[in-house]
Amino acid sequence: MINLRSITLDDYEAVLGWSRNELFCSANGWEQNRGEEELYKWWAACVHMSADDFIRKGIEYDQRLIGYTDLAFIKDQQQN
Repeated sequence: MINLRSITLDDYEAVLGWSRNELFCSANGWEQNRGEEELYKWWAACVHMSADDFIRKGIEYDQRLIGYTDLAFIKDQQQN
């Protein structure tokens, strides 16, 4: 089952795994094997980002984070 949910700092291990996967990085325009500290800072900024017209949600499959999606240029959003 696929589920959209809020991203958290606990997702960092999954993100670190993605950064070490050549196919994932190539498909998503990511630099492969980024430094762990740099990657953690970037992910923490994503988690704590607050904007009225942008939401980043994690994509889970069978309770495992497999990606994320960005919803942008939102008007009159309501947080759930």
